Amino acid sequence: MLSRVRGLFFSLLSLTAAVVASELTQWLMRLGDLKPLFSIDLAQTIHSPNPLVVVAGYTLAPLAGILVYDISYYVFHRLQHKVPFLWRLRSVHHSIEELNFFNSYHHLSENFLRIPLLTVPANLLFAVSEPQVAIMAAMVGVVGQLAHANTRLRFGPFKWLFVEPAFHRVHHSVEERHWNRNFAFYFSFLDSLLGTAHHPGPEEYPKTGLDYVREPRGMKSYLCLPKPPRAETPLSVSALPSR
Repeated sequence: MLSRVRGLFFSLLSLTAAVVASELTQWLMRLGDLKPLFSIDLAQTIHSPNPLVVVAGYTLAPLAGILVYDISYYVFHRLQHKVPFLWRLRSVHHSIEELNFFNSYHHLSENFLRIPLLTVPANLLFAVSEPQVAIMAAMVGVVGQLAHANTRLRFGPFKWLFVEPAFHRVHHSVEERHWNRNFAFYFSFLDSLLGTAHHPGPEEYPKTGLDYVREPRGMKSYLCLPKPPRAETPLSVSALPSR
């Protein structure tokens, strides 16, 4: 219970930072007069007499935007697990031992690191119009929380397309055989295409956390978790943060 109370507090800090970072991103885009390479305006589809066109406007456009975001996120996520400085911050998220829908916070600085490494590059590639962008944001938020839920819910054959909770739990596993797996945020087929997928078996439900440090117990450890232990070889050094 105490873990969840702390988690809720840290989640609120992370959410506040995310709102500030989002506003800062939009300000930077306007300041630099930055425009996306591809922009799709499907706002008129909601007024179409053809129901298929309306459905496409509310589903395909947001999914296209999410796919671009997920590709960018995959690259950013891999960097977080390979660059020591980025891992030091990312490890706060991976240290959570009672991973669940509410207890899935990130280090608040991650939201600002995403600006140059994720959100601005993604926005420069592709943009969708209102109301699709609102739907896209809602879908990303729901899936992000569901992926961390403490549930054995499975998606059946759709697991090959979308990230299910069990798939993402493997990414948080303490077991070494699961390290460097399941980096995608929304589309699991990205991991399959890039050779990093591990679809868990029916009874595969690993413990989560890190093997060298406990989850944050207060603000000091939340803001700065201990460094991972040093290893003797470059290979093992790079392997330690790859969780």
